[in-house]
Amino acid sequence: MSDEFESATAEVPKGWYPMPDGRQRYWDGVRWTENFTTQPPTHQKLEKRHRNLVLLGWALGILVVVILGVAVVRILHLESQQQQIYDQIRRDIDNVRP
Repeated sequence: MSDEFESATAEVPKGWYPMPDGRQRYWDGVRWTENFTTQPPTHQKLEKRHRNLVLLGWALGILVVVILGVAVVRILHLESQQQQIYDQIRRDIDNVRP
């Protein structure tokens, strides 16, 4: 039975693993060490940074779409106002003609 246990634990790679209390503990490939940390290992920091960058990218993308949408609506509104002014000038000119 100990051979099965040793072969099973030998397959687990060295590294930091989460503990139930939220801390991390280091597995040296053979046994648990007395090394604990509250900070995630480097790969988790990179994953968190990547996730934050993805969220930032989405937020910036949405912001660009909103700004472009507002710009298009504003341009269309200005064109509509110009058309109304043009139509008013035409009516005024038609009213002045004998």
